[in-house]
Amino acid sequence: MSLTPQIPENAPFSESQRLWLDGYIAGIINQRANTFDSNELIKESTKTKVLIMYASQSGNSQELAEQFGSQLEASGFEAPVFSADDYEDINLNEQKLFLLISSTWGDGDPPDNGIDFWNHLKNEDHPRLENLKYSVLGLGDKNYLHFCAMGEKFDSRLNELGATRLTARGECDVDYEETAENWFNEVLKKLDASIKNTSTKKETISYSKKKPFPASLAVNKKLNKKGSLKNTHHFELNISGSNLSYEAGDVLGVFPVNDPEIVDEIIEKLEFDPEEEIFETNIRSALLENYDIRTVTKDFISNWADKTNSKELNQIIESSSLDSYIMGREIIDIIIDHPIKFTKPVEFISLLRKLSPRLYSISSSPKACIDEVHLTVAKVNYNSHGRPRKGVCSNYLADRLSKNEKVKVYFQSSKHFKLPKDSTTPIIMVGPGTGIAPFRAFLQERHFEKSLGKNWLFFGNPHEETDFLYEDELLKFKEKGILTNLSTAWSRDHSEKIYVQDLMAKQGEEIWKWLEGGAYFYVCGDAKYMAKDVDDTLHEIINNFGSTTGEEYIKAMKKERRYQRDVY
Repeated sequence: MSLTPQIPENAPFSESQRLWLDGYIAGIINQRANTFDSNELIKESTKTKVLIMYASQSGNSQELAEQFGSQLEASGFEAPVFSADDYEDINLNEQKLFLLISSTWGDGDPPDNGIDFWNHLKNEDHPRLENLKYSVLGLGDKNYLHFCAMGEKFDSRLNELGATRLTARGECDVDYEETAENWFNEVLKKLDASIKNTSTKKETISYSKKKPFPASLAVNKKLNKKGSLKNTHHFELNISGSNLSYEAGDVLGVFPVNDPEIVDEIIEKLEFDPEEEIFETNIRSALLENYDIRTVTKDFISNWADKTNSKELNQIIESSSLDSYIMGREIIDIIIDHPIKFTKPVEFISLLRKLSPRLYSISSSPKACIDEVHLTVAKVNYNSHGRPRKGVCSNYLADRLSKNEKVKVYFQSSKHFKLPKDSTTPIIMVGPGTGIAPFRAFLQERHFEKSLGKNWLFFGNPHEETDFLYEDELLKFKEKGILTNLSTAWSRDHSEKIYVQDLMAKQGEEIWKWLEGGAYFYVCGDAKYMAKDVDDTLHEIINNFGSTTGEEYIKAMKKERRYQRDVY
């Protein structure tokens, strides 16, 4: 039935006139209809479109896609949901936001309805997707070898085509609901932020050392196994929403909080009221967050001696034994041994230095760990002068910072410690103990970028059974060929102590071949002993196998930035 009104046959017009009028009226109506449709389209286009696709075998991916689509629609987005086998109806080049939810089937294969889309996506002729932002959620079962393999494959391929990750890839086990919801919440945060950034001219907060970013603790995992005398922790901090960026090899500054037990002891010994106001806060908060309440300096001893008129302290200052006296002591020791009665807390505060941030080599690649920064930190505990002592920041992170609690951080660039610009360049990395940190980042980055350069890691610790940090990761890198050589030194597993420099000496000829092939040489860790011994060994290797002296060769390496050190 035609919706266009017809001119009655008995109207006072000829047949040709009636036909013309019929067409004219129909044209007006169609024009109005088209105008109405385009207005509706304009109205709809004000919504941000997020395309959702699922590749599903059992229906879980489809269920999640439809659930998240409904949630996005309720939040004001346009969120069409497609099956992966309808990919021909979608041109990803024309999309700006894309969510993909995929299960894994068989030996790391796509589910049936995702096979054709995967073949299409991995085609060498597939167009670039530079304008696309995306996030992938993988579903799998950790009991199977290829856990969430298709999620990883889709994620990597989209990135290879130039698309930008909106959030890190999510990976769900059999009980997938909570993990999937967390992934979606992160996606929603990013989408909300992007809308606010494009719809308003709100000034972006610039975080720095002066204004550190409050990162939340996501993971705190002990790396040493039971029985180890060491206590090394792996931390993962969430920096989403910070607009901060870093590179593999950079350093993270962490602002610690002092041990409340020591703060309370100082307040008690000095007979302060913890709630007394000072500098727009109270004395307890000030000592917790703002001042170094541990380190004894020569200036502190000198000022303390002036206030106490202590003969003992004055004698120590006048003699040559001040350094040995300070060694192993903390401010609480001085307070106990040489008490002072302060009339106001500010008199004590004026003797203290500001609490400084602690710097840690970052153990993650920003390309492999989106919106995250990882640290590898040795927890410091020891005894001196009859009291237990605890590292300020390491114990704060390991014992007192709860999951999702905020810690103030900032990034510090290490321009002197970077991967070669040419990813085919071989690298040699020497990092015993926590010195492994930046090299884990280097390996992650080279894996992510599919770099062709060879990688050789020297790692050492007391015992292989308990102190092989990141063992599973390193062995997987070795298995995949990312880590060409892995040389490990376990100093306490044999009657004779073996260190990384001893392994270097035994493999000196091969190291020389790598150096002659253009390899970069990196060292990270203890500056006083390890780094010096490694440097001496490197000189010996070049003297033994090279055509020039170690001193001349290493001088040239440093000039070419092929010899880089991050030592402390």
